Amino acid sequence: MAVRIQVIPRDYATLAQMAAPANSQQPESIVFTFFDNEDFATNYGTVNFFQAIQADPTKGNIQTAGTLSADQYFQLQAITLDWIITKTDQSSSGAPTIVDDLLLIMNGSRAIVNMTMAMKTYIQCPIHAFHSSGGINVAYQLGTPTGSALGNYAQNWYPDGGYWVGGSQVLPPRQTFSFSVIGAAVTLTTTRTGRFTMWGTLYRKVG
Repeated sequence: MAVRIQVIPRDYATLAQMAAPANSQQPESIVFTFFDNEDFATNYGTVNFFQAIQADPTKGNIQTAGTLSADQYFQLQAITLDWIITKTDQSSSGAPTIVDDLLLIMNGSRAIVNMTMAMKTYIQCPIHAFHSSGGINVAYQLGTPTGSALGNYAQNWYPDGGYWVGGSQVLPPRQTFSFSVIGAAVTLTTTRTGRFTMWGTLYRKVG
């Protein structure tokens, strides 16, 4: 996700007003992300995101499974998809690698992404539209191209901001929602992990 910093001259009175809500009954607003890691099994068909609280804070930060807490509204701006993977050392000529698995998920299975809220579909789009938020994107070679020194790593396109929603979707508190990846039958070389991140503005109770 590209960093965008707007610089605007402001006086102290304006800054003090901006740093607090209008009153204690109104929410504060902050830039925020919700993210969730889920595994794509070797024979995956549907993978659901944000439907469970992750014990490991590096794997997800949703506080209530499948919904927002009672005092939270989230205005969605963009959605990215990263593959949480390590490199593959190709052991022989033509041996499958992480690149093959990503091709199977994104092309072979013709995967689509569904976002639903209160059992109603709000986003239905091919997975190709959900690009990475950043990270390494490289393949390297040491020695012969058929040996174990051929390292492979891949992400899904470059960090251009991902799938842009532009604030048109607001997730209210205690309303069920989910992101699902649905694909036709394929067989991956191993389980792969994907991370969906929702970028936007969080409105929450003060204190």
